[in-house]
Amino acid sequence: MLADLLRRKPAEAERSQLSFNQYLSLVEPWLPYFTQRKEGDPEKGNMQGLGLTQRAYTGNGVVFACSAVRLAVFSQIMPQWQNLDTKKLFGTVDLDTFETPWVGGSFSQVLGRMEQDATCAGNSFWYNAGSLVRSDRVNLARLSPEKTVILSERIEGRMGGGLGWAKAGYLYTENEDSPAEFLELNEVAHYAPMPDPMADWRGMSWLTPILREVDVDNAFNTFKQSHMENSATPNLVITFDPTVSPDDFKKLTEVIKRKMTGSQNAGKTLALGGGADVKIVGANFEQLALKAVQGAGETRIAAAAGVPPVVVGLSEGLSGSSLNAGNYGAARRRFADVTMRDAWQAAISALSVLEPAPSRSRLWYSDRDVSFLQEDVKDEAEIREGHARTIRTLVEAGYTADTAVNAAVDGDFAALKHTGKVSVQLQEPGANIAPVPSPPPPERAEQQLTLALTMPDIHIDGITVPVTVGRSDTQIDVHIPEQPAPVVHVAPADVTVNIPEQRATTRHITHDAQGRISTITENPL
Repeated sequence: MLADLLRRKPAEAERSQLSFNQYLSLVEPWLPYFTQRKEGDPEKGNMQGLGLTQRAYTGNGVVFACSAVRLAVFSQIMPQWQNLDTKKLFGTVDLDTFETPWVGGSFSQVLGRMEQDATCAGNSFWYNAGSLVRSDRVNLARLSPEKTVILSERIEGRMGGGLGWAKAGYLYTENEDSPAEFLELNEVAHYAPMPDPMADWRGMSWLTPILREVDVDNAFNTFKQSHMENSATPNLVITFDPTVSPDDFKKLTEVIKRKMTGSQNAGKTLALGGGADVKIVGANFEQLALKAVQGAGETRIAAAAGVPPVVVGLSEGLSGSSLNAGNYGAARRRFADVTMRDAWQAAISALSVLEPAPSRSRLWYSDRDVSFLQEDVKDEAEIREGHARTIRTLVEAGYTADTAVNAAVDGDFAALKHTGKVSVQLQEPGANIAPVPSPPPPERAEQQLTLALTMPDIHIDGITVPVTVGRSDTQIDVHIPEQPAPVVHVAPADVTVNIPEQRATTRHITHDAQGRISTITENPL
């Protein structure tokens, strides 16, 4: 009965009376019976791809803004191989399949189309044209989601019963005149970030749950447009005197519409003849709280897209405390960690079937050039600093350096290996270590000593005395051979001693791993 009702072509009058929301309310309880896959039925690549594209992606500004933000961030990663043991990223020439998908193309363009397909159809299909059809001009080629069918085969149990379904391959039909092409599972990359609960393998667009929100937002835009087209004033009801004839009434109505309606006539004074009465009906934008109502719908659309309103630039995201540095940073980090990283991993996992990875490696991605994540560099530096302190503490406690690094970076503390030595010096417990004498301080360079000596005249009566003057630091020795005591007259002498300025120094002593002094360095202050 319901099938007959849906197959029956309604008249034009009936179509105009049934809105999309009313139609959805009528069909929604029966959707599970129509969308459940029967035995042997294939799954088409999309369910409402073209309709969503026309009505939401290209017909609603909020949806397009959310999708544009997702696409801009999603398409900035680069493909890399990741070693499964060391987790290090590296590249080889085999990555040219993704880095140069076609002449003049880039991996960023591939990711952009994958995001658009996933938004509009819930699925994106790609195959390695370089190896499959031996093309010299293209490495990766896109399969239109609405032309791709996912094939499944029934899994039979030991007793002959069914144990679910397994993906068997893909069937692609370019048009009605061309034959269908069968593709193996390892020949097609199937990207479906959001699984469809009504199918086994097909993905679902994030627009599907918010179709009503999109329609409501479009209705608000239509209401604002109609409001501007009708004088940009509240609705009016004009009543005329009963004596006015139908022809006069029609003429007066046409004159009012021609001279008073339309945004170009906004603000004009309405002048009416005798017997006419004007009443205002309806409500204006302020009375409808249009901004609040429409803003709430925009927020729900952004939530379904996984993009915070403040990142998109929606009205509710630009008010209050949302623009505070801490709130915006938290919203940005949430979008990157929850929405984007999950989508990146799903895309890389799907593309990994198109190019075999080196031994003990897998296809992964590098987000080093993602500008959206650059503000996280400071946080990453603080995390690395914490890792360095942890590694130092573990090494000083006696654990091997390699296991200390793995414990700090990977959190694998169970794999720590101890050297059997303790303390900072890593000496064996109970070891009798003789004290090492400190080396003598280095000899100081002999300093230049300037001695200015002014000797007076010496007068000796009766004999000649040889006088020897020698220097020992600042002491003057006079040697006189034994002889009769002469009479010596010595006048006062001026002695000047110049000693260079002594600079203060610091001494730095370095010990080796056994605690012995290895070097002593003196530096002037």
